[in-house]
Amino acid sequence: MKSTTAQSKGKVIISGEHSVVYGMPALVGSIKLFREVVLREPIKRKISQPAFVDNLFKIFEKKFGHVANDLEVVDLGKLPIGSGLGSSAAYAHAVFLSLLKHFKLSATKEELYEMVQESERFAHGNPSGVDATAVVYGGLLEFLRKEDQISINKLGDENNVLKKTNFYLIDSGRPVESTKEMVEAVSDRVKSDQVAAKVLEQIGELTTKLITQVRQNKFEVNLLQDNEKLLELLGVVGEKAKKMIKQLEEVGAVAKITGAGGVKGGSGMLLVYSKDQEKLANLIKEKKWKSYQVTIG
Repeated sequence: MKSTTAQSKGKVIISGEHSVVYGMPALVGSIKLFREVVLREPIKRKISQPAFVDNLFKIFEKKFGHVANDLEVVDLGKLPIGSGLGSSAAYAHAVFLSLLKHFKLSATKEELYEMVQESERFAHGNPSGVDATAVVYGGLLEFLRKEDQISINKLGDENNVLKKTNFYLIDSGRPVESTKEMVEAVSDRVKSDQVAAKVLEQIGELTTKLITQVRQNKFEVNLLQDNEKLLELLGVVGEKAKKMIKQLEEVGAVAKITGAGGVKGGSGMLLVYSKDQEKLANLIKEKKWKSYQVTIG
């Protein structure tokens, strides 16, 4: 049976959640947690696939003229879904890469970005483009969107300060709300609350400061804590995540949500750093939290 396999890294937003939708920068990096897929001829003659997969095939057909409806996508997982790690963008990217292999075609990163971004519109409505950018281009990036114009700047190299910093991702629980719902909730609040608009500006300023530091191969980790407090003021962090963050801070760690967040249940993944890795590891073990040790970029 003919098959092709492809994978795509996930991503974390280090700073810039929600403010990136309003024309401010985001600092984002890829992580070595992968969404992997196998594209194959189906075992059964007739198959039914999710609407998201059907849409990926339509996007590919529109771009390259090749019909893929007789193929099946098998998701090998690995990258947590619905937790702020860009899983839908990484899945789309992996599927497109496998289709290119299958049909012996090639595409530029710009073309891949456009296809992944189109798939993200299907999934999330009006995404900023940060997830599509991060999974396609990889590494450590400064992302900026002004209206429909996108600017991408690569930051650092193999020796960048973030790549040399050990982080944990700790699961606070999958959000009940979708990314689209969280973005719309912030938009509604900004329209009626000047404080929320000011908080977004402060997140943008903090993100700019972090980007400047990274360019100088520096990283003030306490800025992550400041970022988290702003996100809490914005109203995108649930009580469960707040409680976990407080417990992490009690052992000297700093933590923030990474992604759109959630308030009704979990808030997705927490990005966590601690100088005392042993204390942090012991807390994770004690609380039986699901976690991943990662580097960024």
